[in-house]
Amino acid sequence: SPRAMQRGFAHLCVGEDDIGRSTATVDGYLVFDNDLLICAGAVATTMRDAIDQFSARLRRRLIRLHHHDLLQRSRVQRITEGVSL
Repeated sequence: SPRAMQRGFAHLCVGEDDIGRSTATVDGYLVFDNDLLICAGAVATTMRDAIDQFSARLRRRLIRLHHHDLLQRSRVQRITEGVSL
């Protein structure tokens, strides 16, 4: 079964660096099954770019998690198929 997302958080911030250039920062996390935390963050010159980078990083982590879960289910299935009752 898919993991249950319990909560999520995103923090967006705009500021200037030491030489006066605009910076946008996005960071956040998702909590699954009350014990799995997936985090991501990004810094860019515009908020749009920071959000795009943040969402791409978070998406890659979620895809890796999905592939890991599929592999685990496949291993469990092979183990249980090999057991005779």
